[in-house]
Amino acid sequence: MQYRAIGVVRGRYVPASETEFNRGVLITEDGAEIETVLLGQVMNLIKKYLDLNEPHLWVVYPRTREVDNDARLHLQVVGVWEPERLQQEQAIDSDPGVSDGYFSVRGEVIFNSQDKNFVVVKVQQLPRRRGDKVRAFKIKLKGTVSMKSPGYFWDFQVQREGTTLVVNEATVVGVLPPRKLKPKRKPRPATGGSARPQRPQRLGAPPPRPASFQSIRRSPKPPVN
Repeated sequence: MQYRAIGVVRGRYVPASETEFNRGVLITEDGAEIETVLLGQVMNLIKKYLDLNEPHLWVVYPRTREVDNDARLHLQVVGVWEPERLQQEQAIDSDPGVSDGYFSVRGEVIFNSQDKNFVVVKVQQLPRRRGDKVRAFKIKLKGTVSMKSPGYFWDFQVQREGTTLVVNEATVVGVLPPRKLKPKRKPRPATGGSARPQRPQRLGAPPPRPASFQSIRRSPKPPVN
């Protein structure tokens, strides 16, 4: 089961400023303005090959953020789909549908609201380096599914409408393996000093004095002249 969240959006990228070229907005052909960031080597690709005054078909990773109880779309640009203009090594190899506004989302459904008409999908990311922890993010989609029980892996065909991702089709892929439970930690001994084992008492010996008891020795009488 391969987790995925990727899509294509046609629009014109407008950087926030000359100093913050990697952040800006993507103005789509239907007039939506979507917050966007550039990842990896995309900046060099744009500066070398693309005219930002023209719209392009961008390959993006989608994210959603809650703004006024609404799932606002946020994009991370990883490439551009223009093989006729770019060389083969610069163009994105994978074909995520090559249709403006199409997204493919695959992950675990962790919440499904029939009343409010939305579903939350958990998507895991592959660790960038060995030893790194597996990270995950949640993406909110408009629409519902025939929820069975938690732990199912779903494949969603999604279409962008403005700044919202709408479910067109949803298919169950399979059941996820059960999560491994973390081993319980043994309780630590109470702090405040370690108790030392007492020595065995001899028969007929007087009981030991308490630790707080201090014996007072009388000073000898002064000699009489």
